Amino acid sequence: MADPQSSPPIQITLGERSISEGVSVREAAKLLKCHHATLYRALTAATVAL
Repeated sequence: MADPQSSPPIQITLGERSISEGVSVREAAKLLKCHHATLYRALTAATVAL
């Protein structure tokens, strides 16, 4: 997940699911092999798009 615009939707979904299950954003980012700021941006972009 290099860039929130090019992140595969499945990775964003996995990040959202992990966080909803109580995993911290930093831990979810480690699992997805991206920086936590990148995950925050992707989650924000996904939320705004809804």
